[in-house]
Amino acid sequence: MTGVKYKIAHKRADHEKWNITDAGQRKRLIKVLREFIEGLEQSGSAEKKDVITGPPSSKKTTSAKRKKKVSHSKTLEEVT
Repeated sequence: MTGVKYKIAHKRADHEKWNITDAGQRKRLIKVLREFIEGLEQSGSAEKKDVITGPPSSKKTTSAKRKKKVSHSKTLEEVT
C-alpha cells in the first residue's frame, strides 16, 4: 500500500492545546485539498491523452481514497 499523509496540526504531550487554531486548521486543510484537486485535474488531462494514444505498458491507474484521521496529530491521509 502506498500513500501520502498531510500534517494539519500537532499537539505535544505536555501541552493542552493544538499548535494552530481551528480556523487555521481549516485554512490549511483547504489549501492542501485545493493543491490535491489541481494535481488530479492535471493527471486527469494526461489520462485523457493516454486514452487516445493508449497507456504505456508499465503505467497503472489507481483510485485514491481520502481519510481524515485524528490522534496525536491531526492529519489528512490519502491512500492509493
